[in-house]
Amino acid sequence: MDGALLDIDVHGQTSYGIFEALEERGVPCVFVTAFTAEHIPAAYAHVPRLEKPMGSGAVLAALRELSTGPARA
Repeated sequence: MDGALLDIDVHGQTSYGIFEALEERGVPCVFVTAFTAEHIPAAYAHVPRLEKPMGSGAVLAALRELSTGPARA
């Protein structure tokens, strides 16, 4: 898997466990969410985030960033 877009909340269940499993395997992820940064636990603050609603351009940019391996601070 080259990367993943993960909705944080799907029918009341979070995707944090899926994120952790993917991160352990070195799979880059982007959270797609309506949550603001303040509502995301500090442990996941480093994960890139797209805020809903977003346009297709934002999704394509996020996918492009995943595929090119963004520089990490």
